[in-house]
Amino acid sequence: MELVSKIIQQSVGLVSSKPSSAFAFAMVICKLDQKFPDVYRYFLYQIMEECPFIIPKYPKKKPDQSEQNYLETSLKYQRKMGSLEDYNAYKSRMIVCVRLFAAVLSLKEKSAELWSWLARICNLTPVQLTPAILIALLEYAGSVIQRAYKGQFSKLLRFIKEDLIRRFVGSSSLMSLVFQLEHMIDQVLNGGFIKEPKGRRQILSVRNSNF
Repeated sequence: MELVSKIIQQSVGLVSSKPSSAFAFAMVICKLDQKFPDVYRYFLYQIMEECPFIIPKYPKKKPDQSEQNYLETSLKYQRKMGSLEDYNAYKSRMIVCVRLFAAVLSLKEKSAELWSWLARICNLTPVQLTPAILIALLEYAGSVIQRAYKGQFSKLLRFIKEDLIRRFVGSSSLMSLVFQLEHMIDQVLNGGFIKEPKGRRQILSVRNSNF
């Protein structure tokens, strides 16, 4: 199981610079799961330990909790060279975790789990990272959810557009992400489809050619 932890750790840097590589890492997880049945469950445990947003959970600071303790133990900021990573590094790592999570569930066709996760995220009070998390999920697994849930998926996207992301209006630092998310949603609501990510197509092509 140590190998799963190493895959997650190694994916952080590479998936940040080459997002489609998330599916290559996801395929390794899926291959291991075929040989060792506990790998998938262990992967979920490890990725949730790395990123609380995958639970999904937005941890709140306790009254008696110091800011440093909150960042490190609740939000899972990492300490490097004696200092906590900055917000941009943290945000990038959380997005990579969501991409890897979505890629694994996408390759395993876990549409029910993906749907449940998306619905639960929508039931939480949004935080600063919510738009980026939703974009990562929709880009990497939206096509799988859309095929399985069709009209229900469109209804949930309409809720995200008309309710959830409206709560970010006025936040200039998030507007580019909000516009990107809104554009993705509008494509579906106008009768379109979320494109299957390039990395997934390539991995499935290789996998199918082996049969």
